[in-house]
Amino acid sequence: MQHTDLSKINLPANLQGSIDSFEQEKKQYVTLQAQLMDLTQDNQRLTQKANELEGQAKRTDVAWKLQAKKIGTDQEHINNEIERAEQLRKEAGRLRATVESRKSLADNLGLQLAELRIRLCVKPSIINSDYQIVALRSILQQKNITQQLFELFTFARAVHCANEHSGKVEGKYKGMDANEGAWLLLKREAEKYFDVFKDNQITKTIVGLPSAIAGEPVAHSPVDLMKLKRQLGVL
Repeated sequence: MQHTDLSKINLPANLQGSIDSFEQEKKQYVTLQAQLMDLTQDNQRLTQKANELEGQAKRTDVAWKLQAKKIGTDQEHINNEIERAEQLRKEAGRLRATVESRKSLADNLGLQLAELRIRLCVKPSIINSDYQIVALRSILQQKNITQQLFELFTFARAVHCANEHSGKVEGKYKGMDANEGAWLLLKREAEKYFDVFKDNQITKTIVGLPSAIAGEPVAHSPVDLMKLKRQLGVL
């Protein structure tokens, strides 16, 4: 099946402007997501390292305490092990302090993302709807398409009128306006062929918003955004 090349559609200036504006804000949004993801992953790495260091310190404590119970144990060695355990804990504490100091940065990134997302989330449906109308009209303007549609409608209208005259039209279709009946008949007949193309779909949208990433706060309404700001101490 040959699809219409929708990339060649000439978009109205106002629609192209809306797309460009959306994509610019989306780029900013994706950049902030990447920053939050990098920060989150690095914090996870530092926290894991701190856990490992604290685990080493505990094992070192157990080891020197066992050695201290033995007769003739080297006291200097035990003192060194005690000092090593203390240094391990200090390094773990330093790493945890680094993670804690970054909390305000993570909160700020999260708030920026929530504000951007709530502003952006309504735009794809509007832009895509406008784009779909432009695409539909562009396809209808192709050579022979309108003529073929008119011929199909003419035949459907003739069939409906003939059925009405012969009494084959029943129920809600009986006495229906000829044009309306023709469109319904054409729709029913056309739908019989649509299954052929169900696995050969074309892209019907032109913009989209990425999913939220792990750890990203999402406000689904202005009220949610206000709650988030209060939670972060911004208000």
